[in-house]
Amino acid sequence: MNDMSAKRWVKGFLTLVVSGILTCVLLVATIDPYFHFHAPLKNLAYYLDNGRYINDGIGRNFEYDAIIIGSSMTKNFKTSEFDELFDTSAVKTPYSGANFSEISKALERVFARKPDCNTVLWCLDYNQLGGNREAYESYPEYLYDDNYLNDIKYLLNKNSLIQAGMTILYTLQGNETMTMDEYSAWSQPVGKSVVMGDAKLVPAVPSTGNLSEKETAETQKILEDSVLPVIKQHPNVKFYIFFSPYSIAYWDSLYRSGEVEKQIEREFIAESALCEFENVEVYSFFEDIDLITDFDNYYDAGHYAANVNSLILKRISQKKGLITKDNVGTHIAKMKEVFETFDYDSLYVNAGQ
Repeated sequence: MNDMSAKRWVKGFLTLVVSGILTCVLLVATIDPYFHFHAPLKNLAYYLDNGRYINDGIGRNFEYDAIIIGSSMTKNFKTSEFDELFDTSAVKTPYSGANFSEISKALERVFARKPDCNTVLWCLDYNQLGGNREAYESYPEYLYDDNYLNDIKYLLNKNSLIQAGMTILYTLQGNETMTMDEYSAWSQPVGKSVVMGDAKLVPAVPSTGNLSEKETAETQKILEDSVLPVIKQHPNVKFYIFFSPYSIAYWDSLYRSGEVEKQIEREFIAESALCEFENVEVYSFFEDIDLITDFDNYYDAGHYAANVNSLILKRISQKKGLITKDNVGTHIAKMKEVFETFDYDSLYVNAGQ
């Protein structure tokens, strides 16, 4: 190969590489599978998946005036039901395994970009009142900021390119863009054999008693750092906040470890703090013992099926389960009466059937 031929080959190769890179960038930027630049295009069908990659895009570029947000406990909510009950136009952004801080930061981004968002349904995971779980790893930070210089990490990302290709395929198959009702929704086997089938009956340890000063301060700090500030800073936003109604199997685990009383105290701390805000309605459904002892509502100790999500929306719209300054003491007393005296051993009868 002479020098002229070699130069033509190198030039052709570089042209091919640059063209390939530009094609990938153009494809991802145009389709925008994670909605970083724009909302779904009308002539394409998008399959909504991988929440931490698309949730910020939903919050950034979709049209809405209300948002349903929280951990995996919010996956089965239907925005169509929420809209009908609360006269809103809502989106849903579930973050599996999220801690309070992650959700609070997501809400701040929502309010910064969508000042017309005036209604929030926020699920507070009940088990985090005693310790805010570690932040999620492998976070796509480049999708969450407004620094366009690092968007190259999105535009030349293998997963972005694959997702863009899947969008084309999903469209060619005759599908339509997934609705907010369908997004993240799951259907899993439920029932006592699923929830309690592998559970082992072990003796309960004695109650560890009341919260110590340190434990009380820890719960207060979680709220003051990761929940209350976003409420204080947005007094014109209506917050519907509820505690995830875990099943009786969760309470059984607390009973076995002697932590029932402490968990109820943590709830009292949280509810008392939240009730101080005029723009907050706080709900707890643990007094409905029929709900949380019906294993046909659950696929594990905490996660509930879609019918429970629908029930939560209906009850909040009817203000059932509403906790106020006037009834929080009565509510906590009822919680203690139920969960400190419940026959937890009975849960293991026919558990594997």
